[in-house]
Amino acid sequence: MKSNQSLSPRVALLMLALAGWLNACDDGASPAPTRPKISAQGTAAPGYAVTDFATDFPNSGIGPIGLAFDATANLFVGDYATGFLYKFGSGGGVASTATQVNATPIGGRPAGLAFGKDGSLFLARQSSGDLVQLDPSNGTIIRTVASGMTFATGLAT
Repeated sequence: MKSNQSLSPRVALLMLALAGWLNACDDGASPAPTRPKISAQGTAAPGYAVTDFATDFPNSGIGPIGLAFDATANLFVGDYATGFLYKFGSGGGVASTATQVNATPIGGRPAGLAFGKDGSLFLARQSSGDLVQLDPSNGTIIRTVASGMTFATGLAT
């Protein structure tokens, strides 16, 4: 095994979720505003390094919430505040128009993403209280799958 080998995106995502949970249990002190990024901080297991994966999300105070991998290991990220959907290859990248999937924001506060086994992309929209199917190539809504939910958030397959 090589020294300083990068973590796989899935391991980094798991570490991010744990870091977010631990951050939610902090002492109440508010950190200085920064450009949110998907990363994990701390010490990696021997032979691995912790590195930033996706950076420079719009500084809305909320940041990216919905995260899902497609069948080819691209990471899709929904930005709760802006309504934009981003797609990152296995090397990660910068949240910008180059990684942004949709030209028009998705309304309803994107709060959860998941891919079905057939490659369909689904989005839970918190303030709209619904679950929609998106076209992963351009982020447009194909259809509403379910509605009338209170604070639709996380999804899993």
